[in-house]
Amino acid sequence: GASRSVALIAAALLAVSKWHTEITRVGLRFPYAPFAVALLLIFLLRALRSNDRRDWLLSGLALGLGLYGYTAFRIAPLLVLVALALWWWRGVWRGGASARAALLDSALVPLTAAIAFLPLGHFALQHPEIFWYRSYTRAAEGLTGNPWSIFWHNVWNAALMFHWRGDVVWVNTVPRDPVLDPLTGALFLLGIGFLIVRVVRQRRPAEILLLVGLPILVLPSILALAWPGENPSVVRAGGALPVVMLIAAWPLAALARVLAESVRRPVGRGLAAVLVGGILIAAAGLNWWTYSVDYRESYDFNSWNTTEVAAVIRQWAPSIGGAEHAYVKSFPYWVDTRNVAFNLGDPDWNSVIMDIRQVKVGNGEGPEPRLIIVNLRDRTAFLTLQRLWSGGEYYRYKSRVPGKEFWVFVHPGYPRPASLNPGTLGR
Repeated sequence: GASRSVALIAAALLAVSKWHTEITRVGLRFPYAPFAVALLLIFLLRALRSNDRRDWLLSGLALGLGLYGYTAFRIAPLLVLVALALWWWRGVWRGGASARAALLDSALVPLTAAIAFLPLGHFALQHPEIFWYRSYTRAAEGLTGNPWSIFWHNVWNAALMFHWRGDVVWVNTVPRDPVLDPLTGALFLLGIGFLIVRVVRQRRPAEILLLVGLPILVLPSILALAWPGENPSVVRAGGALPVVMLIAAWPLAALARVLAESVRRPVGRGLAAVLVGGILIAAAGLNWWTYSVDYRESYDFNSWNTTEVAAVIRQWAPSIGGAEHAYVKSFPYWVDTRNVAFNLGDPDWNSVIMDIRQVKVGNGEGPEPRLIIVNLRDRTAFLTLQRLWSGGEYYRYKSRVPGKEFWVFVHPGYPRPASLNPGTLGR
């Protein structure tokens, strides 16, 4: 039916979405919020439609378990309150359902959620400063300016993130890139209008919940009042992903249905399939390009090449007696040596030289320095090592990303490894 086609198209749009792909492949807990919201919405929408007590119980379970995930999901109880209010309005006051049964169903949701949330809830009561730390620091700590003014400014910026100007955090997305591609964005706008018309005409609780739920689920981003520069946030607004894709799928499903019914059946269905398939393939291509090309280039430009630093150390390790004799000379806003350690496969590796003047043969703490990685702009370290290791080898490593080159200094007496790639050598 119509509901199934909307669900299938929404799932397809979500599957190819750059927004979904970016926050998932970062590898942190961000996708737990949209996943939990999707589960919660399944049961809430079913409960609003059929008033099956099992769906209310499952809604509470999804709510309680979802709170173990990403902090953006903590706004979900507000979504549940809206759903319960809609059920009382449509089912009890206008539909004549039993108030006693509705009261029991309404109580089952928070009770089930509380049971599921009990272990983490106990921790939250014991350590509220830890549990609420991230939310509090973004919403209130160090807040300057008028909160209401900042709030409405954040609302405006959050509204722009879908089509005009997105998140600026390069780790999670292409800076300022809208979260929706042009095709999905156009469908989303049509879907908003489509949904508003249906709500005005039919006032179905499920559709009202989607329309009201959208701004609720974006609130975790909007409420960064103390850090308005972090709004819009693709990760804190990530809970809205399922709702956005459902809204975007609605007009496409409706258009396909009209096309299938207005033309003779075999031809109409074929045209509808071509329309939906063509739009999905085009959207997939746009999202693929943004993630695989634009995001990759942005990430390479903004991040430091710790994999290449680790690769140099691995190549030289057999010649210098092991990776423990390789060091990185510290430099402001340069490589994070913890990432170098993980790329080496040794999280305990932390060979950092803070002051290049301490580099002397047989002197200092830790293993003897036999290879030192130096930032290209660290002139003091460069000149010092040229003098101290005058008989050794040094070269400028040619990074695959322009501007990420660095110096490699090797102590005299250690031969160049045969595995060293000549293409990475330069002066």
